[in-house]
Amino acid sequence: MSEPVVDRGATIFFAFAALLHLAGVVSRFDRIYAELPEVVHAGLLASQLPLLLVEGYVLDRALGSGKDSFPVWMRLPRGPVRWALALATTYIGLFALANLQIEIGVFDPTPPEAWPEGQRLAWFLGFAVVASFPAYLLATSSVLPALRVLVWPLRRVTPILAILLAIAGGAGLALALLALAPNAGDAPFRELTALAAAVREHPLTAIVTTLAGPAASGAVGLARERFAGRKAPKEAPLVAPSDDDDDDDDDDA
Repeated sequence: MSEPVVDRGATIFFAFAALLHLAGVVSRFDRIYAELPEVVHAGLLASQLPLLLVEGYVLDRALGSGKDSFPVWMRLPRGPVRWALALATTYIGLFALANLQIEIGVFDPTPPEAWPEGQRLAWFLGFAVVASFPAYLLATSSVLPALRVLVWPLRRVTPILAILLAIAGGAGLALALLALAPNAGDAPFRELTALAAAVREHPLTAIVTTLAGPAASGAVGLARERFAGRKAPKEAPLVAPSDDDDDDDDDDA
């Protein structure tokens, strides 16, 4: 089994992305959720798309044509790469569970009100940790393939431009869809109604909140790659060449 090559710059990006996804997961805890403005929740939700698009682009380049017989969930490098995908899908799952009011038997992410706050937080975080493994499997089997389709046009441009387009386009699309969300009333995902109102009322704050995390993560990763390139020109770039690129080089030779 061969693992896809993910260089240090990309690993740093995935580490920052994992922390941002973790912030989203923690924000779903009811006490913390109540303390944060709705526009912040809107920004956290919208920022998931640009982060995932960049993650999908980097992994699409690293995985290449995918000729390895092992499943993707086994091939991805351990550490930040896996945690970023797992936490992103966990956040989306917690958002869906809260809005659909689904309880998985005794495994409810919302602990009883009568419990002490420390115990309630520990229960919530324990649920999120347990859910992260099936979330990772879902991410590699469904989310990542969809992301690779979405980022396919970005293969035609340079990595830096592709990452900028993924961040700007993903953030713009997410905020536009959120702002245009219909009034759900008492229907499932009624939380979207409040978040949409917050985006329309505070558009600048929503844009800054959405772009801050993905832009900072991408900038740190790219800066690390450029700095490393000056010190060691032979070091792998932020986005490792895909198998398709290698095949093209062989053809040219």
